[in-house]
Amino acid sequence: MIKRPRLEFLDGIRGLCALYVAFYHAVFFTGNGIEKTQFTGVFKPLTYLLEFGHYSVAVFIVLSGFCLTIPVALSENRDLRGGFKTYIRRRAHRILPPYYFALLLSLLLIWALPLMQTPHDTAWDSKLPVKLESIVTHLLLVHNIHTHWIFKINGPLWSVATEWQIYFTFPVLLLLWRRYGLGAATAAAVVVGILPELVLPHRVSFWWLHPWYLGLFGIGMAAAIVAFDTRGTTEKVKRLVANGWIVSGLVLLVVALLALSKPLNLSLTFTEVMVGLAVSAVIVFYTLKEHAMQDRSLLLRFLNGKVAVGLGAFSYSIYLIHSPILAAINLYTLNIQMTDNMRLLFMLLVAVPVSVLLAYVFYLLVERRFLNMPPKAAATPATPVINVSGNYESVSQ
Repeated sequence: MIKRPRLEFLDGIRGLCALYVAFYHAVFFTGNGIEKTQFTGVFKPLTYLLEFGHYSVAVFIVLSGFCLTIPVALSENRDLRGGFKTYIRRRAHRILPPYYFALLLSLLLIWALPLMQTPHDTAWDSKLPVKLESIVTHLLLVHNIHTHWIFKINGPLWSVATEWQIYFTFPVLLLLWRRYGLGAATAAAVVVGILPELVLPHRVSFWWLHPWYLGLFGIGMAAAIVAFDTRGTTEKVKRLVANGWIVSGLVLLVVALLALSKPLNLSLTFTEVMVGLAVSAVIVFYTLKEHAMQDRSLLLRFLNGKVAVGLGAFSYSIYLIHSPILAAINLYTLNIQMTDNMRLLFMLLVAVPVSVLLAYVFYLLVERRFLNMPPKAAATPATPVINVSGNYESVSQ
C-alpha cells in the first residue's frame, strides 16, 4: 500500500503565488501605472521585488501538470481515470463555472462603476473598451489568441484560456510517455512550446499566448512521474533530485538569471522554462521528503503552515477577481492627494487585503461549490492516489 501523505505544501505554493500576483498587480495599478509613477527610498527596491509576478503563472502551470499526473503515475495502466471524456468533464466542472462567474462579475463592475468605463490614463485603460467580440471570445476561451482581446475586461483571465487549451494536449503527452519514455515526452512538450519563438518572426510567434507553457506543463508532468513512479524507471533522476545541494544550486541559478534577466535581455521563454525546471525540482524534493516522513525544513514547514495552505484553498478565486477590484480601488482614490509612495503603500496594505477578502467571499459563494465532481460523473473506480490537500486535480491559476 502506497503511503499517502497530504502534500499541503502544494497548496501553500499556490496560495503564496496567488498573493504575490495580487501584490504585483497592486504596483501595476498604483496611480497612473508603474511606468508613470516615481517611487523613492525603500519603495523603489520594493517595486523591483514585486515585478516578477508573471512568473507565478509559470508556477501554476507546473503545478497543474504535476497534480493532474499523480493519479496517472500511480495507476497500473498509466492512463487517465475514466478516459478522456471523464477527465475533461472534471476539468471543466472545476475551472469553468468560477471563471464564468468571475467574467460576469468583472462585466458587472464595469457596467455599475462609471469610472471603470472610460480611460483615465492608468493601467486599467488596457482592459477597455469592452466590445462584443471581447465578450464572445472570453466566453469561448479563445481571447488569448489575439492581442486585441487577450487583456480585455479582466487581464489575468488570459491564462485560464491558455491552460484550458493545454488540457487537451494532456492525453497526447501521456501517450508519448507510455510509448517513447519520459524524456521523449517532456522534450516534445518543451520543443513544441518554444518552436514558435525559434522559427517565426516575433510579431507572429504568438509570444503573448506563452506557447512555451506547454513545456512547463510537460515538466510538471515529468516531476509527478519521477516523484510517484513505483516501477523503478526513474530511480536515477529521483536520486539526483533528492540531493538537496543540487536542487538548491538550481534554485540559486534561476534566481540569478531572474536578477540579470533585464540587463542581459534574456528571453522570457528561456527564463520561464528555467523557473519551471527549478520549481519542479523543488516540488519533487519536498514530495520525496514528505513521502519518507523526514524532518521538515523551515521553508517546508512554512509552506505547510495554516496561512499559506489557507490562501491556497481559495487561490483560484484570488487570481480570478483581484485585478478589477484593485483597478476600481485605484480609480476611486486617484483624486485623493497622496505621494506616490503613500499611494503604493495604500494599494499594498489596503487594496490587496480588500481584494483577498472579497476573493474569499467569492470562494465561499462560487468556487467551493465546484471543487468536486458530481457523484454520477465521478463514478469510475479510482486508483489509489496521493491526497494532495484533498484535491489532487486542483487547478493552476
